[in-house]
Amino acid sequence: MSANVAHMSTPKLTSVGRPPGLLLNHVAAKHFLDGRPQSWLSGESGVSTAHLSEMMKGTKAATRDVADKIATTLDISAAILFPELVEFRVQVRHFTAPSVDQVAA
Repeated sequence: MSANVAHMSTPKLTSVGRPPGLLLNHVAAKHFLDGRPQSWLSGESGVSTAHLSEMMKGTKAATRDVADKIATTLDISAAILFPELVEFRVQVRHFTAPSVDQVAA
């Protein structure tokens, strides 16, 4: 093997797919920013400008703590900005079908 080949490194594979954590609905975020810059939201919420920018692009996600900070700053529910926080509740009721005798009567 030549000396040049020995020093070649294997290229790192970049991760593909969604980042772990809560994804920001950037359309809703822009709406609730109401023309204010991301730097305002960053300063008010305590989330770094770089992290907020990456979240707006969809390349980084938020923890629950960061989601709450951003939502509190905008005075809205975190579920509006982070749809994964929406809770669906289903109430299951047991249903007993009527018997043939009950239907015929």
